[in-house]
Amino acid sequence: MRGFLTFSLIVLTTIASVTSYCTMVSHSNCKDPDNQVPDFLNHEICHGLCSTLSYADQCDFYRFAEPVEHNTLCFHYLQSIQSYIDGCNEISAPRNVDANCFNPQQDTCYMTQSSACQYNFGAVLETLQGNQNKETCQQLCGVDPNCQRWVFYKESSTCTTFSDATQTCKEVFGPPNKTPQQCGKPVPAPTTMDPGPTVTAGPFSCTENTVDLFPKKDDCMSYFQCIEGTMTVERCPDCDYFDPVSKYCKQPISGEVEKACDGRPYDNNCVATTKVGDCPFDYGYFPVTENCKQYKKCDDGNAQYMTCPTQTDQDGVVKQLLYNGDQVQCDWTYRVNCGSRPVCDASGNCQCQKSVPGADPNNPCRGVSGIMIIADPFNCQNKFICRDGTQLDKVVCPPDQYYEIRSDSCKSDEAVCNQNDQYRPICVDGGSGSKQQCRCVDD
Repeated sequence: MRGFLTFSLIVLTTIASVTSYCTMVSHSNCKDPDNQVPDFLNHEICHGLCSTLSYADQCDFYRFAEPVEHNTLCFHYLQSIQSYIDGCNEISAPRNVDANCFNPQQDTCYMTQSSACQYNFGAVLETLQGNQNKETCQQLCGVDPNCQRWVFYKESSTCTTFSDATQTCKEVFGPPNKTPQQCGKPVPAPTTMDPGPTVTAGPFSCTENTVDLFPKKDDCMSYFQCIEGTMTVERCPDCDYFDPVSKYCKQPISGEVEKACDGRPYDNNCVATTKVGDCPFDYGYFPVTENCKQYKKCDDGNAQYMTCPTQTDQDGVVKQLLYNGDQVQCDWTYRVNCGSRPVCDASGNCQCQKSVPGADPNNPCRGVSGIMIIADPFNCQNKFICRDGTQLDKVVCPPDQYYEIRSDSCKSDEAVCNQNDQYRPICVDGGSGSKQQCRCVDD
C-alpha cells in the first residue's frame, strides 16, 4: 500500500553542504525493507519526527533524500544503522577518515553518513577485482600518495581508487536524538516567507514542540498537520484516505476505507490520474500483469518486482501465495481473483488460476495412453499429438486463432480457451530472448 504523507515545506540548505563528521563516507545501492515508504519532510522535520518516534522505540535512524525533480523525502527505520549499511552494495570513503565512521555507534553523529552518491571525479588510479574488501581498499589507497578516495563494490568484490575525494550525494543518514546542526549541518538562514494562516483543528493541541497529524472530521481524504505550533490542512494524493491509526495516507481498499474513515466523508467518485510506465503512481504496491504471483513496489516512480512467498496452511501443506490487488497483500489462492493475470513459474511456464494443476511443462503428453490429441495447458494456440506419453507432433494455430477442444480446430474466439474445465493462457513470444508474455481470458 502507499503509506506516505505530503508535507509542503522548503529546504533551505542542501545535503552537499554537510562536510563534517562522517558525511564523506557513503553507502549506495542499499536494500530497503519491502514495507519502507517515505514521508515528504524537510531535513529538520525528518529528524524531529524520528526523535519523537524513538521514545516509543519506533525509529533507530532516518534517511533524508533530496530528489532533483520531487519534494524532499524522509525515511524512518526500525533497525540499527550498521545492519542497514551492511546490506548496501557500495561503500566509499576518503583517504583519511575517523575509524568510528566504519562502526557507527547508535545515536551518535558518526551515524551522519551519505548515500546515493557519484564518485566519478578525478582520475581512476587503480581497479582490483576479486577477493577484495573495504579494508584492502583502504590499504590500497593509503599506500598510493595520489589516492584521495576509494570505493568498494561488494557484489563484484572490486576496489577502485580515485585521485579526487569529491563525491556528489543525494541522501544522508542521521541519528534520532542529535539534530542535523549538532552533527555539522549549517544552521539554515532565516526566511521571510509567510508561513500562512494558523488552522484550528478542534480538540487537537498543536504546541511549539509538536510534530503530529490529526484526522479532519469533515473529510477522510485530508488531515491536519501540526509542525511546531503551526497547523495546516493537507490532502492525501491519488484518492488516498488518511488513516488516523498509522497516520499514513493509504490506498483505498474495499472494506478498510469505511472502517478507517469512521464516518468521515470519502469521495468514492474520486479518480486518480495514473502515469505511463511501470508505476501508475510514484509510491505504492501494484499487481504485475504478467504474473499473479508477483507485485511491484514503486518507490519514487521506480518499480521493484517482488514475488509472493510460499506459506504453510493449517493442514501443514505448503502453498504458493498470490497477489491480492484489492487487499494490497500476498494472500491465499481462494481469496484472490487473478483475472487475466496468469500464474507463472520461474522458468516462465504459465497457467491460469483455474487450471487443473499437475501439467508437466517439459512433457505435456506425460500420462497419455495410446494415441490422443490434447490441448497445450500452457498456451491456448497449441495442441499436441501424443502416443503413450510421448509427443509426436505439435500444431500451432495461425495468429489470433486459438485451439478449440470440442471441434479440434482453430477459432478466432478467445472464449474457446476456457472450455471443458480447462483454462489455458494465450501466450506470445516476448522477443529478443525475453520470456513469452501470457494472459488469461477473464470470464
